[in-house]
Amino acid sequence: MTKRRYYVAGNGAKYPLYEAPYDYTIAVYKSDCKKAVIGDTEQCLIALGAMRDKRVEGAYIGSGKDAYIIFKAFRGKPAHAMHFTLNAQASRVRDFFDTHKGVTTQHITLSAVTAGRTRDHRSKIAHG
Repeated sequence: MTKRRYYVAGNGAKYPLYEAPYDYTIAVYKSDCKKAVIGDTEQCLIALGAMRDKRVEGAYIGSGKDAYIIFKAFRGKPAHAMHFTLNAQASRVRDFFDTHKGVTTQHITLSAVTAGRTRDHRSKIAHG
């Protein structure tokens, strides 16, 4: 049985964490380039794009392959965090912005987590 996992946001709030069973598409706008902060997990270009979704309470995009989207409470389900992975296209957009400070408006997809990328699986590998 897997133990209950939580995601602690930058503001200290604690959310139940689930592995994403589906892909999530985000619109990234050229106009966000002026507001985006290079290397900031909460203010990067992809996180700003995710925050445009009215269902999203917070977005944290890591420098590796992990992304966490916090969804607001809805229809009896409490606010919760979903763990996604950055696919190659999303990583390229993030890296291109970090080096060139500009991108064109486009849609990117955060991928559902594969069995080998789940937090439980990586924890088992790390602890032998």
